[in-house]
This record gives sequence, structure tokens and C-alpha cells, in this order.
Amino acid sequence: MSIDADPSSGQSAVPPATPVKCPLGYDQHPVFISYRVSSDSSFVEKLAPYLQSVWFLKKLGLGPEHISLLPHIFFDKYCLVGGTLWEDSFLAALKTSKLIILVISPDALVGINSTRDNMFLEWEWAVELQQQGQARIMPLLLATEDPSSGSIQPFSLFQLDRFPDELHQHPESPKQRTIRETMRMIFAIQGLQVNSSNTEQYRSAIADAYMQVFDLAHLVKSRPLPSLIAKDQRVARTSVSKTISRTDEDGTTIEVSTKLSCNVM
Repeated sequence: MSIDADPSSGQSAVPPATPVKCPLGYDQHPVFISYRVSSDSSFVEKLAPYLQSVWFLKKLGLGPEHISLLPHIFFDKYCLVGGTLWEDSFLAALKTSKLIILVISPDALVGINSTRDNMFLEWEWAVELQQQGQARIMPLLLATEDPSSGSIQPFSLFQLDRFPDELHQHPESPKQRTIRETMRMIFAIQGLQVNSSNTEQYRSAIADAYMQVFDLAHLVKSRPLPSLIAKDQRVARTSVSKTISRTDEDGTTIEVSTKLSCNVM
């Protein structure tokens, strides 16, 4: 994959992606979650459905009648397309995103080296998109927690010398900067410290980012609203492809359909 130079800006332009329709029917993915599958799946499997739920709408200050205004999230567990090169799928999705959430944990950093690392490939392209003003990066810095003792160690691994000062050798890498320089740029972005005791704080920060990036308050005022949800329903009426059960902090169990999201861009 090559990047065409833009002489007028002094920067490289991110080439347009060929849209890939995910199994849920979307070919645009305004929100993208990038994470290390081997270490951080359990966190993302809770975060992704929450960001598509009526509970997140409440955090945004919106009602359940606005469920269709929530932007679709690319979460690989549900969105990778069978029968296609999966690298093509997630890169195409990433390049249509406006908000890219990087889940950064100590274990996620272990696998970053100069050889083929698909998570770091996503981070490289996220930096390119932000540099071009096409997307905003939101780092979530996961703490290390010991359930047996209750101890919480905030994320603090910002030392750059742990990363190779050489190009990433993935064939799809933009190869615009070294791995160390890419990580320097990511760590320069104000990240959110995340642990089990500050759930409300980081969810509120994500809600603020949504309101800014997607101008949801403006959309609520200007777009025709969908039919109101019946009082005895927890989600909008729709054809459901995949449903996830989750339990909120107050012990209430709800079912969240990934089919309820929509593209607002």
C-alpha cells in the first residue's frame, strides 16, 4: 500500500479505502476500536455494546428515541467479513472512521516490534488519519488490577526506549515514521486512565468526545426523529442480527442489539 505525497501540505495523503460492507450491513464505521485481542478482549466486549446502548444515550443526555443516531462501531468480533482478507476489512473500516479508540494496556505493548503486528498497524494508520484531520484518536490507558488484593496500578509505561527506533515491517504499514516516533505521537495525546473504580469518569469522557466529533446535539435538533419507542421496549424496533446481554451497574440486565446503530456521517 502506497501513500501519495501532497506537495502543497508537506504531508502524505491517506489513500481512500474501498468500502467493505460488514455482516451487520454497514460500509461506513464512524467509530473504530483498536485493541490487543489476546489481552484486552474482555474489556472491549463490555465497552462496545455499552456504546450502542440506551444507557450510553442517557450518558449523552439523549433519550431512547434517539437510538438510531448512535454511530456504528467497528468491533472486529462482529464486523470482520468472512471470505475476505481480514486485513483489508479492518483497514478499510479504519479509514472511514472519525473517532478511533486505542485500548492501550501493558500487555498490549508487549507485542509491538518491527515485525508484523496488526494492532500496531491500526495505530499507525490512526496517527496518519489524525495528522490529516480525518479522525480523532482517543487513547484508553488500562490499569493493571489484582482482583485478589484489590490493588490498582495506573498505566504508566510511557518510556519510549522500549520501542524499536525503526520502521514497522508490516507490508501494509504506511512507513511514514518509526515505531518509536508513532508511539511518541500517541502518548502525546491526552489519554484516559481506565480502571474498575472510575467507570463513570471515562464513560463521561467518551460521551464528551462523541458530542464533539459527531455533533450529536446538532443532529438531534435538525434531523427528523425516528418513531418513539414503546414504553415497554428497551430498544428500537428493528431487525436484529446479533444481540448482547449485559448487566449495568445497578444490576439491571438488558439486551443490546448491534443492529441499532447507524452511520451519522
